[in-house]
Amino acid sequence: MENNFSTYMIHLRKEQELSQEAFAKKLNLTLNTVKKWENGEEIPTKEIIKKISDTFDVSNKMLLDLATQSKKDIQKTPLGFRSFVLANVYLFAMIVSLVLLVLLCFQPNKSALWIIIFAVLSAVFIFLFTISRTHSRILLYQNQHGIYLKNDLFIAYDEIQACYTKESKGIHLLYASSGYLIIQTKDQTYEIGPMKQVESICSEIMALKNKQNKQSNYFDYFD
Repeated sequence: MENNFSTYMIHLRKEQELSQEAFAKKLNLTLNTVKKWENGEEIPTKEIIKKISDTFDVSNKMLLDLATQSKKDIQKTPLGFRSFVLANVYLFAMIVSLVLLVLLCFQPNKSALWIIIFAVLSAVFIFLFTISRTHSRILLYQNQHGIYLKNDLFIAYDEIQACYTKESKGIHLLYASSGYLIIQTKDQTYEIGPMKQVESICSEIMALKNKQNKQSNYFDYFD
């Protein structure tokens, strides 16, 4: 079996001895749509996949699996961030302690005790800054077909039923955040955060979902 949807579409069309135009005509779709499938620029909706399955007598599950994998393989970009506030504090303290340590080293009447103290402080702040940076991370990715949550969990836009935000309770001393993002699908609800700019992220997700729905409705026009 071919390892992605676009490759399989080319294989299926050639197996049927059809041109791209004839293949599109059999599915009541535009030639441009088929070209985008074969170029890997677009993945059809579940409804169109079902039509391909029925028209050419191929496994619907196989097509869905290939489509899902191809959606995941498309390059993803960061969408939601969590920023660790103390990372900046540790960075500032680290720089100050290192500067003082250097200045002490060049003093004519330098004190070994103070040099040791600032050397230890510098090492501590370097360690704390390094650890805190690991907590400042990307919580959400996106591509043109869906979003990725932690553990690389993929949710297609057409699976999202609702997206809304929830305010953070109290003040987060560690994380710079504006709240939590709530994603609802048919089977599960996901809470992501705390992270910054959740309102704009939620709006962007719903805009991408609506864009995909419009594309689906456009395809349905040719049915």
